[in-house]
Amino acid sequence: MVLSIALGVFLIVTIGSLAESARVLRVNDMRQNTGVNHVFYTGLNNNQIDKIKAHDNVKAAANCFNYDLWKSENGLEVNVLAGEEKILSMLDTKIVEGKYPTEPNEIALEKWVLDRLNLPHQLNGNIKVSLYEHGEKEFKLVGIVENRLHSQSHDFRDAFVAFNDEYLAGKEDSVETSVGIDKEFIEELMRTLKIIDKKNALPNQLSGGQHQRIAIARALATRPSIVLADEPTGNLDSKTSLEVVNLLKQSVRIYHQTLVMITHDEKLAQMAGRIVRIEETERFLTRGRILLRYMKIAWRYIKEYRKRSAASL
Repeated sequence: MVLSIALGVFLIVTIGSLAESARVLRVNDMRQNTGVNHVFYTGLNNNQIDKIKAHDNVKAAANCFNYDLWKSENGLEVNVLAGEEKILSMLDTKIVEGKYPTEPNEIALEKWVLDRLNLPHQLNGNIKVSLYEHGEKEFKLVGIVENRLHSQSHDFRDAFVAFNDEYLAGKEDSVETSVGIDKEFIEELMRTLKIIDKKNALPNQLSGGQHQRIAIARALATRPSIVLADEPTGNLDSKTSLEVVNLLKQSVRIYHQTLVMITHDEKLAQMAGRIVRIEETERFLTRGRILLRYMKIAWRYIKEYRKRSAASL
């Protein structure tokens, strides 16, 4: 939602238990990017990776890193990704012929990438690769990967090689870990938000309230300890607004999260467990200053409760 520049009273509403949120495992603190089906953690070292894999909610995990950049004979560049075999499922693809590379100098490519590089779809054939950092190498094509439509449509070319100590040397702190989200949890979340029957629907087949519920589901899908909602009911009628806020409260209660919501609606604010009012009298207040102000206040309360919670453990 776009933050309104209108002057007036901003309400920061904290719903849920900050103390409970502090007990959520700290893996959330390392999150860099979120995806529809998984979460990516970037720039990790071995200790951080072990902590992520030990998380009770992690159903699957795969490590990868950018090994090098390959400049082909026809001038196209290909990102050489060193990854564990599970990385393919995290990227919504799989091996369709052959196997995933497990030994040095083995490589796998998508069909469309082979076509773009004018290379034959012949397993066990040798491919000469010119790398920017590692010079000339020869790889054996051991696997053909199912095409990813998104990568193909944007011409994002990847080649996959084994994840091993030889390739990892010098890049130990640049590992990216992809964590699979619990599908059962996602379906449970969708049932809670009453959108389970809409999981295959197109955007133009959804009402405004359903769009909002899906946005809430995406925000909660990675089990964040804190959810920030900026005017989540701004474009909804009063009945739908009340329904959305009730669903938010229900979700954060069930999943032991904290909701920090910004709203101009006094009725919605009164549903909160704590209310913080920010009054601004300056005539011209930039959007950035408003955001910074309420985020500082919200973060102060969060740190205070986390400190108290940690002391009680």
